[in-house]
Amino acid sequence: MKLRINWSRLGKSTLVALCIVVGDFLLLALINHHFEKLPPQWVMSILHFIFWPLSFTQRIFPPAPGEPTDIPTGLAVHSAGLIDLIVFTCLVYLLWSLLDRNKKSGVLSRES
Repeated sequence: MKLRINWSRLGKSTLVALCIVVGDFLLLALINHHFEKLPPQWVMSILHFIFWPLSFTQRIFPPAPGEPTDIPTGLAVHSAGLIDLIVFTCLVYLLWSLLDRNKKSGVLSRES
């Protein structure tokens, strides 16, 4: 099996993944701004799916001695964002590749 990368699809996948990550961040910021107190927990749990790598990167990049430990470092936040972007790019690329393969094989044709 020969693996070929469609660079056009990879670029589009990166843009879609970036829109997912930025859109989730903006929606989380908007909801936090809208509520005077904390939003309902179910809303926060849905929107925090994007921040799962932060728990790992906080352990890799801990704060310097004397700094508050409850606030993540900038390096931890940026590396978590990069991990999110890579994961979502791979997922979107995989889904588009499967859709394209199914279209070429006739599985998704409208004639059936």
